[in-house]
Formats: sequence, C-alpha cells, structure tokens
Amino acid sequence: MMKNNCCFLLGAVGAMMVMSQTGHAQEVLYPLKYNYDLIGEHLPVRAGHRAPNDTLPFIDDFSYRSKYPDPDRWMDNHVYINSTYPINPPTIGVATFDGLRAAGSPHAAGSAYGSSDTLTSVPLKLAGLTAGDNVYLTFFYQARGLGNIPEPEDSLVLEFFASDSSWVHVWSVSVDSIALDVFHRAALHLSEPEFLFDGFQFRFRNYADRRGNNDHWHLDYVFLDKNRSPNDPLNDVGFTRGGVSLLKRYNAMPLKQFKGFESSELRDELVIHMRNNFDVNKNVNYKYAATEDCGGTAFHALNIGVIGNFLSQSDSSLSEPNYKAEITTVSQAASCEELTITTRYIQDSLATDISFGNDTIVHNQVFSNYFAYDDGTAEIAFGVIGTGALAACKFHANKPDTLQAVQMHFVHVDDDVTSLLFSLIVWDSIDLAPGAKGDRILYRQDFQTPDYGDSINGFYTYFLDTPKIVSGNFWVGWQQGQSTNLGIGYDMNNDAGMHTFVNLSGNWTMSQYHGAYMIRPALGKKFTVGTDDVKARVSGIRLYPNPVSDVLHIDSEVHVWRTEVIDLAGRTILTQLPHNKEVNVTSLQDGMYVVRLFDIIGNPIGSSPFIKLGR
Repeated sequence: MMKNNCCFLLGAVGAMMVMSQTGHAQEVLYPLKYNYDLIGEHLPVRAGHRAPNDTLPFIDDFSYRSKYPDPDRWMDNHVYINSTYPINPPTIGVATFDGLRAAGSPHAAGSAYGSSDTLTSVPLKLAGLTAGDNVYLTFFYQARGLGNIPEPEDSLVLEFFASDSSWVHVWSVSVDSIALDVFHRAALHLSEPEFLFDGFQFRFRNYADRRGNNDHWHLDYVFLDKNRSPNDPLNDVGFTRGGVSLLKRYNAMPLKQFKGFESSELRDELVIHMRNNFDVNKNVNYKYAATEDCGGTAFHALNIGVIGNFLSQSDSSLSEPNYKAEITTVSQAASCEELTITTRYIQDSLATDISFGNDTIVHNQVFSNYFAYDDGTAEIAFGVIGTGALAACKFHANKPDTLQAVQMHFVHVDDDVTSLLFSLIVWDSIDLAPGAKGDRILYRQDFQTPDYGDSINGFYTYFLDTPKIVSGNFWVGWQQGQSTNLGIGYDMNNDAGMHTFVNLSGNWTMSQYHGAYMIRPALGKKFTVGTDDVKARVSGIRLYPNPVSDVLHIDSEVHVWRTEVIDLAGRTILTQLPHNKEVNVTSLQDGMYVVRLFDIIGNPIGSSPFIKLGR
C-alpha cells in the first residue's frame, strides 16, 4: 500500500501542512528516516526459545534506561524505549512502535506497508487458572504524541499465543477511532482455556509505513495478573517526565559564560511532574539531591518534602525553589574547564506502591564549551524550502568570547542531501523590521555541504577558518543555495521558538514552530566538541591551480577513494573512482564548483570550492 509522507505539522503544534508546488519559500517539519538515538547502539542478546518459567504478575512500565525492552520480560528488540516521544504518559518511559528496525534504520525501501515492529512477552505459566481467577491484561496506548501521526490504515494490534501454537488476534486500534495525543486504557479478560496454559505469550505489533521513522504508537504500563477487574487502578505513584534543565533558556552552555551570571541564567525553581495512579489520595515523600563532577562533592542531599493528600488519578508538580545559591557556590568554586551537575529526584516508595524506575529521575546539567537549546535527541526534521531561504538561532554571550565552530545535526529525511550546498552564517545582528536591510554579518562560510555525522545523535562540526569574537546577542544559522530542504534535527521537547527565526521572502520572522533547531555554537580558546563521537571537517585539502582551465590537482592529508565535482545547484556533474589526485575539468562551463572527497566506505572527508575559467 503506497503512503504519502509529505512534510507536516505535528498535532502538538498545529494542523497538517502540505508542501506548496508553487516554489514559494516556507518552513516545514518532516518525519525522520532514521532514529539516530539507536544507530550504533548495542543490541541486547535474546534467547531464540525460552521455557515458560515466568509467573504472574507480569508488569512493565518501560521506565528503565535501556533503549530496548527488558530481556527478562520481552523476547525481541524491535521497539524503542524512550521518554521523549510521548505526551503525559501514566509514568515516565514508553515503548514506541514505528517503521524502523531495532538498529534505527528503515525496515524497507520503496513502497512498503505492512507489519513493522513486534513486542513479544516471555512465555508465562498460566496452567491451572480459570475464568473465575479474573486474569486481566491491561495497558495504555497513545497515537502520535510528539511523533508522526499514523494513517487511517495503520493500526496497533494485540495477539495471544494459544495452546495449539497459533497466534490469535484479540484486539486492535486505528487512529480513526480514538483521540490523538492522549493515553487510552485497554483491558482484556483471559477467560478462554486455550490461553490459560504454561507457555502462554502475548505480542503487540504495528502496521505502518516501513520506510522510516513513521506512524508512531506509544505503549505504556503493560500489566497482566489474576484477581483483577477491567478498571482496577495501578497502585503506583511515579514521575511522568524527565528532569529539567537548571537553565532558563538553554539545555547546555559554556561554563565560562555561566560563571558570574548564575542569578540570571538559572531557573527560578525546578518543577518535576508526578502522577498518582492509585484510586485513593496519597501522602508522598520526595527529595532532591545533587552532585558535581569537578570536586566530586554532593550537596543539597536531603530536603525531604511531602505532597499531602495527593489526589487519586491526578497529576501534580513538585517544585524546588531553594537550589540556586548552592549551584552558584559550586559554579564559582569549580576549577575545571567543564562541569557537570547531576540532579536526582527521588520519590520514597510507599508500602503499597509498585517499585519501579519511575520513582527516580536523573538529569545531567552540562557546562562545557557550547550553547544548546536541544537535548540531543531529534523527534523530527526542520527545514526551509526555497532558494536563498535563511534560518537563524539567537544566542547570548554574557562576556566576550571566541566562536570557534558550529555543530549541526543533519538528519536523513527522504533524500541524501550531502551533495547540496549551504552557507554557514553568524550574524552580529539581524533586522526584524519589515522590509529592513540592516543585518550585520559577522562571519560567512560558503560552499558548505550537510553531513550526517555517522554517530549516535551525531553533530557535524564546522570549524570557522577565522574564529570570531562574540559578545551579547549573536545569531547562528544557514542560507541554502537551492530550494531543497536540508533537514536539520528538531527537538520537540524543548521550546526555543522565541529564539528561532526564518527569512523566507526578504523579511525575518519568528519561526511558527515551538521546538529547537539542533545547532550549537562552540566557544573558547580550547576547543572540545562537547558531544560524543563528533566528526570534525578535515581542513587539509589543497586544490591547484585555482582558478583552473583544464586539470585540477587535489592534495589531501588523508587517503581519498572517491572524488565528486558539484555545481552551485547541488548537482554532481563529475565523479572519479578511484581518486587519482587529478580531475580533468575542461568540459565544464566557466563558473564556481565544489570538490567533495570520500573515504573507501563512503564517509565524507571534506570539500573545497574552485573556479573554472576558459583559456
């Protein structure tokens, strides 16, 4: 079944948006082709066959840190365990079904609709139970959340493994029958003898577009036990979201820019969200603790508070307003060039509370050498469509500092855009007045090409050939040299909409979306990338003569396997394989071009522009 995944707006921020065919510039959001959080991740080892040695109850709320299902409960690795895609789950952590394999790549290419992810329970011992034992399976599910909306033909399906070794369809749901972006509860009574045997299993499956990170369903709090009823409560109080940044504006910032400005950069209070899933009110104890990695000290380790008479089946928030002085003291005393403050929020377990990972949440606050609005995880892709369209993100340097590099997280959408061109730009100011032309460009680096980073949440680092001093407000962004959207990672869990701008028709306007571009300026004399496995652009490329009329010579500090020549429209017009350090460009029309070099496994090594002039 062919499906059309055009650019769109998430339900959390607006209605469906179809790409214009008129060529007018616009900003768009796109579903991802990959899940970068899973690329390169170690897959848990699963047993191909397992004897039924597990008894009731069976419970999983997916609140653990692994990105894959618990091997003690589940037989497969297909779904993605996360807390970034759902909206207001019963407790923190869900299992997300999509169109991707376990390692984060698409199940199929081309037109491919069908069964995608599977989540299969371990075999369970149910022999001797009858309908009168009231064995119920309950679970919560949500369509879309902060992901991609399933199509009407998509579905989430539940099947039971019967005593005759067949899988029996017992339940399914599609988007045309439920409200989006909320969690619904389902309850199934295991009353038939064919299911009450040793070796019973159940499995969830989704039917979706198998070509990418599409058609999201989120599953939470799977609970199978006897002596239950269809609507019995979950006897659990747990956190529903992760820890928040200590900072008002950013998720990360340079330590040098934080020291001395703590009062203006720190949040007024830390707010954490929790849910009482009991059917009675509860008194809940909680505490906040913090440690820092420079001196290795712990602080604010007690401060036990109480939520009195926490209403049943309701959400509440915990606030911690008295933390700023201690954070400031730690910051001022830190002798390290970088600092990480780890905060823990702990809910003391009640006697009747189900003990899970949702009782504790941890947040690492990074003070390194870069600014970031994003949390490192892209839920979707952002782009501007239109030749010459611009996008920019506003940052603020509290004291003068040296901008050394810009990190960008490009994501795969439908097409590989690594042959297209863009200009990396840093503005000292942009003019927001209608029709105004008062932009001041501090730095511009043309003939850049996107790179996917080839790492988990990989940011590609673009070094400035001439570092620039920034002070006060500055803007970092890009201008594309063709109409095609380049696809920058977009974090839907952090609202940086007040700081993101686009220029689509000669005027700057605030972005209509409420997420965060995954673009990070890196500052300071000593440059460190500040994120895992980031590739730096190789600068040791020399082209000569330049301008050139016939044969272009290429010197590189690393071994090159393939050479491409690209025109200003982003089209590859010459390919040389294997590379031999010379390219005959006699047949090219006069103008400007870019050479791109690749290693033997296809990773980009670097690029450099040249000019072709006739004799």
